[in-house]
Amino acid sequence: MSAGWRLAEHGTPVTVLERDDLATGASSATSHMLHGGLRYLEHYEFRLVREALHEREILLAKAPHIIWPLRFVLPHHAGLRPAWLLRLGLFLYDHIGARNRLPATETIRLDRHPAGVALKPEFKHGFVYSDGWVDDARLVVANAFDARARGARIRILSHRSPNGRLSPRSRRIASHRIAHRSTVARSATRA
Repeated sequence: MSAGWRLAEHGTPVTVLERDDLATGASSATSHMLHGGLRYLEHYEFRLVREALHEREILLAKAPHIIWPLRFVLPHHAGLRPAWLLRLGLFLYDHIGARNRLPATETIRLDRHPAGVALKPEFKHGFVYSDGWVDDARLVVANAFDARARGARIRILSHRSPNGRLSPRSRRIASHRIAHRSTVARSATRA
Protein backbone atom coordinates (compact mmCIF):
# COMPACT_ATOMS: atom_id res chain seq x y z
CA MET A 1 0.00 0.00 0.00
CA SER A 2 2.88 2.31 0.80
CA ALA A 3 4.26 2.03 -2.74
CA GLY A 4 0.82 2.80 -4.18
CA TRP A 5 0.49 5.83 -1.93
CA ARG A 6 3.97 7.06 -2.96
CA LEU A 7 3.15 6.72 -6.67
CA ALA A 8 -0.18 8.52 -6.22
CA GLU A 9 1.58 11.25 -4.25
CA HIS A 10 3.76 11.92 -7.30
CA GLY A 11 0.80 11.93 -9.68
CA THR A 12 1.46 8.54 -11.25
CA PRO A 13 -1.72 6.65 -12.16
CA VAL A 14 -1.83 3.55 -9.98
CA THR A 15 -4.18 0.72 -9.10
CA VAL A 16 -3.57 -1.19 -5.90
CA LEU A 17 -5.00 -4.69 -5.76
CA GLU A 18 -5.27 -6.23 -2.29
CA ARG A 19 -6.11 -9.92 -2.14
CA ASP A 20 -8.03 -10.21 1.11
CA ASP A 21 -8.27 -6.90 2.89
CA LEU A 22 -6.11 -3.95 3.77
CA ALA A 23 -3.38 -4.72 6.33
CA THR A 24 -3.58 -8.47 6.10
CA GLY A 25 -0.68 -10.68 5.07
CA ALA A 26 2.72 -9.07 5.56
CA SER A 27 1.28 -5.93 7.13
CA SER A 28 -0.36 -7.95 9.87
CA ALA A 29 2.81 -9.80 10.87
CA THR A 30 5.24 -6.97 11.59
CA SER A 31 7.01 -5.99 14.80
CA HIS A 32 5.13 -2.65 14.72
CA MET A 33 8.50 -0.92 15.13
CA LEU A 34 9.04 2.35 13.36
CA HIS A 35 12.81 2.51 13.26
CA GLY A 36 15.64 3.94 11.27
CA GLY A 37 17.64 0.74 10.84
CA LEU A 38 20.20 1.10 13.62
CA ARG A 39 21.56 -2.39 12.99
CA TYR A 40 22.48 -1.49 9.39
CA LEU A 41 25.12 0.98 10.57
CA GLU A 42 27.50 -1.86 11.42
CA HIS A 43 27.31 -2.96 7.77
CA TYR A 44 28.07 0.61 6.57
CA GLU A 45 24.62 0.95 5.00
CA PHE A 46 24.61 4.71 5.64
CA ARG A 47 22.32 5.59 2.73
CA LEU A 48 19.76 2.98 3.81
CA VAL A 49 19.81 4.26 7.41
CA ARG A 50 19.50 7.89 6.26
CA GLU A 51 16.49 7.00 4.07
CA ALA A 52 14.84 5.01 6.88
CA LEU A 53 15.35 7.86 9.37
CA HIS A 54 13.96 10.37 6.87
CA GLU A 55 10.91 8.13 6.30
CA ARG A 56 10.47 7.79 10.07
CA GLU A 57 10.31 11.58 10.41
CA ILE A 58 7.76 11.83 7.58
CA LEU A 59 5.56 9.23 9.26
CA LEU A 60 5.90 10.87 12.68
CA ALA A 61 4.71 14.14 11.13
CA LYS A 62 1.99 12.56 8.99
CA ALA A 63 0.43 10.23 11.55
CA PRO A 64 1.20 11.19 15.16
CA HIS A 65 -2.17 9.75 16.21
CA ILE A 66 -1.01 6.19 15.42
CA ILE A 67 2.73 6.43 16.15
CA TRP A 68 4.20 6.52 19.64
CA PRO A 69 7.81 7.40 20.48
CA LEU A 70 9.70 4.72 22.38
CA ARG A 71 12.94 5.00 24.34
CA PHE A 72 15.19 1.94 24.38
CA VAL A 73 17.87 1.19 26.95
CA LEU A 74 20.99 -0.50 25.67
CA PRO A 75 23.05 -1.69 28.66
CA HIS A 76 26.78 -2.00 28.04
CA HIS A 77 29.07 -4.73 29.33
CA ALA A 78 32.60 -5.89 28.54
CA GLY A 79 31.43 -8.55 26.06
CA LEU A 80 30.00 -5.96 23.68
CA ARG A 81 31.81 -3.63 21.35
CA PRO A 82 33.68 -0.84 23.14
CA ALA A 83 31.36 1.77 24.70
CA TRP A 84 32.89 4.56 22.61
CA LEU A 85 32.06 2.64 19.41
CA LEU A 86 28.44 2.07 20.45
CA ARG A 87 28.12 5.74 21.38
CA LEU A 88 29.60 6.74 18.01
CA GLY A 89 27.05 4.51 16.24
CA LEU A 90 24.21 6.06 18.22
CA PHE A 91 25.57 9.55 17.50
CA LEU A 92 25.47 8.72 13.78
CA TYR A 93 21.96 7.30 14.21
CA ASP A 94 20.88 10.62 15.74
CA HIS A 95 22.55 12.77 13.08
CA ILE A 96 22.79 10.87 9.78
CA GLY A 97 19.15 11.54 9.00
CA ALA A 98 16.45 13.83 10.22
CA ARG A 99 15.61 13.68 13.92
CA ASN A 100 13.29 16.55 14.76
CA ARG A 101 10.56 14.80 16.72
CA LEU A 102 12.39 12.29 18.90
CA PRO A 103 14.84 12.91 21.75
CA ALA A 104 18.55 12.39 21.17
CA THR A 105 20.57 9.49 22.58
CA GLU A 106 21.74 9.76 26.16
CA THR A 107 24.63 8.04 27.91
CA ILE A 108 23.48 6.93 31.37
CA ARG A 109 24.87 5.46 34.57
CA LEU A 110 22.66 2.45 35.16
CA ASP A 111 23.39 2.41 38.90
CA ARG A 112 21.83 5.90 39.11
CA HIS A 113 19.10 5.65 36.48
CA PRO A 114 15.61 4.11 36.90
CA ALA A 115 16.27 1.89 33.86
CA GLY A 116 19.08 0.15 35.74
CA VAL A 117 16.94 -1.02 38.68
CA ALA A 118 15.99 -4.34 37.04
CA LEU A 119 19.49 -5.08 35.74
CA LYS A 120 22.34 -7.02 37.25
CA PRO A 121 24.93 -4.90 39.13
CA GLU A 122 27.65 -5.57 36.52
CA PHE A 123 25.78 -3.31 34.10
CA LYS A 124 27.20 0.09 35.03
CA HIS A 125 26.74 2.15 31.86
CA GLY A 126 24.25 2.22 29.07
CA PHE A 127 22.63 4.26 26.36
CA VAL A 128 19.05 5.39 25.82
CA TYR A 129 17.98 6.00 22.22
CA SER A 130 14.69 6.67 20.43
CA ASP A 131 12.59 4.90 17.86
CA GLY A 132 8.86 4.37 17.64
CA TRP A 133 5.89 2.01 17.61
CA VAL A 134 3.22 2.19 14.93
CA ASP A 135 -0.26 0.77 14.66
CA ASP A 136 0.59 -0.43 11.19
CA ALA A 137 -2.90 -1.66 10.28
CA ARG A 138 -4.19 1.87 10.80
CA LEU A 139 -1.20 3.24 8.85
CA VAL A 140 -2.07 1.02 5.88
CA VAL A 141 -5.69 2.21 5.96
CA ALA A 142 -4.58 5.86 6.24
CA ASN A 143 -2.25 5.37 3.25
CA ALA A 144 -5.11 3.82 1.28
CA PHE A 145 -7.42 6.76 1.99
CA ASP A 146 -4.71 9.28 1.10
CA ALA A 147 -3.72 7.39 -2.06
CA ARG A 148 -7.37 7.27 -3.13
CA ALA A 149 -7.75 11.00 -2.50
CA ARG A 150 -4.73 11.51 -4.79
CA GLY A 151 -6.30 9.48 -7.61
CA ALA A 152 -5.21 5.91 -6.93
CA ARG A 153 -7.68 3.10 -7.50
CA ILE A 154 -7.86 0.74 -4.54
CA ARG A 155 -9.38 -2.65 -5.25
CA ILE A 156 -10.01 -5.13 -2.44
CA LEU A 157 -10.53 -8.66 -3.71
CA SER A 158 -12.06 -10.00 -0.51
CA HIS A 159 -13.09 -13.63 -0.84
CA ARG A 160 -12.37 -13.48 -4.55
CA SER A 161 -9.69 -15.09 -6.66
CA PRO A 162 -7.93 -13.22 -9.46
CA ASN A 163 -7.01 -15.26 -12.54
CA GLY A 164 -4.93 -13.79 -15.27
CA ARG A 165 -1.66 -13.77 -17.12
CA LEU A 166 0.96 -11.10 -17.62
CA SER A 167 1.83 -10.29 -21.18
CA PRO A 168 5.64 -9.83 -21.21
CA ARG A 169 5.62 -7.35 -24.11
CA SER A 170 3.09 -4.86 -22.88
CA ARG A 171 3.56 -5.45 -19.12
CA ARG A 172 -0.21 -5.62 -19.11
CA ILE A 173 -2.43 -8.07 -17.39
CA ALA A 174 -4.22 -9.29 -20.48
CA SER A 175 -7.34 -9.99 -18.51
CA HIS A 176 -8.27 -11.03 -15.07
CA ARG A 177 -11.42 -12.63 -13.95
CA ILE A 178 -12.71 -11.84 -10.50
CA ALA A 179 -15.17 -14.42 -9.34
CA HIS A 180 -17.28 -13.90 -6.26
CA ARG A 181 -19.92 -16.52 -5.55
CA SER A 182 -22.14 -16.46 -8.65
CA THR A 183 -20.98 -13.24 -10.33
CA VAL A 184 -18.02 -12.85 -12.67
CA ALA A 185 -16.50 -9.52 -13.65
CA ARG A 186 -13.84 -8.98 -16.30
CA SER A 187 -11.49 -6.05 -16.68
CA ALA A 188 -7.97 -5.25 -17.83
CA THR A 189 -5.40 -3.42 -15.79
CA ARG A 190 -1.90 -2.26 -16.68
CA ALA A 191 0.83 -3.59 -14.41
